[in-house]
Amino acid sequence: MDTTNQGRSADLLKFRLYGYPAGVAAENPLALDEVTVSACPTSLRSMAAFFQHVAALMETHGDAFGHEHLADFVADCGDSPSLVITRIQDRRTDTADEC
Repeated sequence: MDTTNQGRSADLLKFRLYGYPAGVAAENPLALDEVTVSACPTSLRSMAAFFQHVAALMETHGDAFGHEHLADFVADCGDSPSLVITRIQDRRTDTADEC
């Protein structure tokens, strides 16, 4: 049985990645082409639950949705990097872009 796309929609994924280099003060986040997440299974499940939670908030609040921090969802993030989710914006109109 091929499990390559198991649990994934055939819909086009639409997202952008931004970040700040560790230890470098930057005014605006940098656009990233790739992100590597190094985590244990428990942490990945917590992040997956966070993504589901944020998706529901986006659907509920629509254009009024701002952003959510993983640290506000998970009780103890320790010294992990910040994870912030925002709604994707159409760069041409600066309005929420739907998937």
